[in-house]
Amino acid sequence: MDLKLVLLSSPFYLAAIAALVAVAVIVLRNTRDATRSALAEPDVPRKDRTLTRRWSYSEILEYTHDAIILWEMSGKGIVYWNSAAERIYGYSRREALGKTTHTLLHTQLDGGVDQLEAKLARFGVWAGELKHTTKHGDQVIVQSRLALMSQQNGRWLVLEVNRDIGPEYRVAEVQRAVELHLQTLRSAGKHSPDR
Repeated sequence: MDLKLVLLSSPFYLAAIAALVAVAVIVLRNTRDATRSALAEPDVPRKDRTLTRRWSYSEILEYTHDAIILWEMSGKGIVYWNSAAERIYGYSRREALGKTTHTLLHTQLDGGVDQLEAKLARFGVWAGELKHTTKHGDQVIVQSRLALMSQQNGRWLVLEVNRDIGPEYRVAEVQRAVELHLQTLRSAGKHSPDR
């Protein structure tokens, strides 16, 4: 297996993204306070600041291939929607903000959305496959990781990181179908009257 694929699908990679998003949320909340605005930028030594472009953490999140969505459970819906989410699902940031993810994307999974949210509330994390519907009506299968990040003033903030696994999933389905068909042909050949 390709080392890059293993690294990108590892829980450590997704945990690193989750940590980065957590920092970005904190930074976004603190940008109004001028004394805390320095937290929005990575700590770059003073002499290197003129040579290096200063990046905010929220800018970095725009370069990931995974959809990163922050939403409030039983609250005001989606509060952050990155460019990968726009690409995967077809909804612009403006269209998604304030909407409930499960309603917007017509989330389907074994056990249903209520069970997902109950497990998330109980354990603080949930991971599995979800089937979503894009703006244009296409089905997308994603590997999803949800983490309950904070509870403030009775509001639960959830980090959702979704990776489109549809192409791999479809290849695996075709491979299973071909193997089943070959097995049926072999089995029919063993039982044919010509043998």
